[in-house]
Amino acid sequence: MPKANETSNWNIYRNEEYGFEIKYPPNFLLDIGFYDKNDFSIGFGPPYRQVYGHDHPVLKSAGIYWLTINRLEGTLQKYIESDNHCDGLKECGMDSYEMEETRIDGEQAFVLRTHTDLGGYDSHDIYTSRNALVFQFTDDHWDRGYLKAEPSATLARMISTFTFLSQGNR
Repeated sequence: MPKANETSNWNIYRNEEYGFEIKYPPNFLLDIGFYDKNDFSIGFGPPYRQVYGHDHPVLKSAGIYWLTINRLEGTLQKYIESDNHCDGLKECGMDSYEMEETRIDGEQAFVLRTHTDLGGYDSHDIYTSRNALVFQFTDDHWDRGYLKAEPSATLARMISTFTFLSQGNR
């Protein structure tokens, strides 16, 4: 777990409606929005121009880390297994996956690692839930065209600062 002074100069994003706050590096920008009527997302990253050499027509940040919030119906584990809107991870083309239980701010959480042989796509997502909402952390930091199999140290530090507020019942 990172030491508190490693994030002492970081910015804080606080969302009363969804009941959480998280710190992020001072050089990061945020992209906040709904990508469908049930899916609230926050992209965190350095300025888009800094990473890609030009501006994006909509995004301010390079969005290398994402926090997506959605409604939870059923158990968190079932939600994760059906997150790709398929009949399960295997039916979505995930050749292999593993799920490991952990905790975020005292709540049950799961780390999901997936892999497909179609292009060698590896991903690493972390899920937790509270008040019938799912909070999904994703590392979309591209490395030579493929996602890294492990989240970066920056995302790990960000998650270590994530806290649920006492209220927040959207």
